[in-house]
Amino acid sequence: MLNITLPWIWNHPLAKRERLRAYGRYLWWQTRCRTCCWKVDVEGFEAQVLNGARESLAGASVQAVLLEDRSPTVCHTMETAGFIPCSYDPWSRTLQPQSCAGSNQIWIRDLTWVANRLRSAPPFEVGGLRI
Repeated sequence: MLNITLPWIWNHPLAKRERLRAYGRYLWWQTRCRTCCWKVDVEGFEAQVLNGARESLAGASVQAVLLEDRSPTVCHTMETAGFIPCSYDPWSRTLQPQSCAGSNQIWIRDLTWVANRLRSAPPFEVGGLRI
C-alpha cells in the first residue's frame, strides 16, 4: 500500500478553511435536516449497508426503516438498534408489531411517535384512491 502524506497541503490555510467549511456544512445538515425514514433497497446487500450505517442508525432521528431483507443478520442488527418489526395498513394508517419473517418489513423505533405522525399526516391520492 502506498502511503503518501503531504503535510504542507493539509496545514495550508486554504485547506484548513475548506475543512472548516465542510465540517460546518456537516453540522448544519446534522442539526437541521434530520431523516426520520429510510428505505434500503440494495438487492441483497442490506446487511452490509446496515453494518456501515450503524452510527447513523443509532441516531434518535431515524424512526422507521423499510427493508426487503429479513435475514437473521438484518433482524439482529435492527433489533439491536432498538427497532421493532411491524406491518403497515395504509387504509387505516396503523402499524402492528409482527415477527421478523416473510418479505418487505418496516422497522419502527418509537411506535407512539410514528402512530402520531400517521394520524396527523394529510390524506393523499394514489391511483384515484384517497388514502
